[in-house]
Amino acid sequence: MNSNPIKFAAASGLVFAILVMLVVPAFVVATIMGLAVPGATRGGAGSAAMNWLLALSTSSAVTIALMLVRWRHDKWLAWTSILVWINNIAVLALMVVAFNSLSSVPSNPVADRFGSGAEQAFMQACAEGDIATIRSYLAMGGNPNVTGERGTNALYVSWRHGQRQTFDYLLKCGADPNLVPSDGYVVTVLLKRIQAERSCIEDLPYLRSLLDAGLDPNLNVRGDSVLIHAARGPCVEFSALLMDYGADPLKASAQGKTAIEVAVDGTNWEVAVYLSQFYSSEAFQRVRQSISSNSVNELSEVSRAGRLSFVKAMRERGIELESK
Repeated sequence: MNSNPIKFAAASGLVFAILVMLVVPAFVVATIMGLAVPGATRGGAGSAAMNWLLALSTSSAVTIALMLVRWRHDKWLAWTSILVWINNIAVLALMVVAFNSLSSVPSNPVADRFGSGAEQAFMQACAEGDIATIRSYLAMGGNPNVTGERGTNALYVSWRHGQRQTFDYLLKCGADPNLVPSDGYVVTVLLKRIQAERSCIEDLPYLRSLLDAGLDPNLNVRGDSVLIHAARGPCVEFSALLMDYGADPLKASAQGKTAIEVAVDGTNWEVAVYLSQFYSSEAFQRVRQSISSNSVNELSEVSRAGRLSFVKAMRERGIELESK
């Protein structure tokens, strides 16, 4: 038997196995401490994978020892090399499973970590609509704007669990509607949903509550105003609500475009038609200039489908669209 390929496979497997023995324990410890996967909680598939990783790390040490005992015997080396590589491949697969399971956003946002048991209980009460517990927490000086390590706050938790009464109660008790530094804040998540789907109309009452509680309709969220974000989605009701509360239609996006230009770029024609009433003819010229040849063709398709409102709004301001 040619020993060179066997020894190469054995040596490479040995090096990899040693790395496994060093990396896996470090990965497990870092994950538990929240460093490798911030905010991760051990449970389900992630927990099982972590346990198997530790077991396989131990088996790596055993197979390495067996391999080295009879390094000069080719048959023994061949079999132990196979065992080492099977072990190594299993470790790689389980690390992927563990990382994905532990880093995925939990369905229950309360899985975020908070500074104290009282804060954790407060968040759980927000998820369950337990206003009595919330009232007690606040009466003891609890902060309604407390956030977890992943940025989750009480307004987000109550919205995520459909606790509208709790959501409004938190706003009355001082929860700040203008907090938007991360995905754990309700304004940020609402805006993502507004841009993504028409069914998010169910979130309209929550946005109204936020505005009633003092949400700035011109608040800058990740570089753009709330209205700019709303114009990227198909739900005209959100843009209308923001305009009712004083949103500035001329406030430009990070790319220098107004809300109506953003709506046109996204072919959100209903939103564009609604916003058109807030722009002068001069401002509308910017809209005309921003429409590319492709957009004009899309407008022609819209016209043939009988949706002429936007074309009509443009013509009322003396702006004709040429189709190609």
